[in-house]
Amino acid sequence: MKKKLALFGAALLLSPALGFATSLMVEVQQGQLRSEPTFFSKIITNVGYHNSVTVLEERGPWRLVQFKQQKGWMHISALMSSNVKLNAGLSLGDSISSKDVSLAGKGFTKEVENAFRKQHSELSFAWVDKMEKVKITSSELEKFAAGSDFSTVAR
Repeated sequence: MKKKLALFGAALLLSPALGFATSLMVEVQQGQLRSEPTFFSKIITNVGYHNSVTVLEERGPWRLVQFKQQKGWMHISALMSSNVKLNAGLSLGDSISSKDVSLAGKGFTKEVENAFRKQHSELSFAWVDKMEKVKITSSELEKFAAGSDFSTVAR
């Protein structure tokens, strides 16, 4: 009995190496692979949209993942299952992919946005365009967090 239990335990530990690991896809423009499971830890690398990562460990809302030869932590808000399941009774055949579903959840495509701009020329998108270009570095974020009191923020 002890031998069977030991074999079962070994199989569980080796399951990622045997191909039983969970694969997830990055669902944000740039997913950040971090050294620790916190938003303020060092960014090891960025993983682009729709790249697949292998989950090695779970810790709350964080996943230790492997991307190519690098391992690090990603928050689940940046990840999605590569197997998208539609509601029962909905039949779309092969016309929809997980990528389509993920893009639909993100909002407008460039084509839809351009058509909307043409139909609503009275609207200004200047500030939206400026906001999309803003990039905040990790060091800027750490500096902001260090000088802020988050104890009053509702959880």
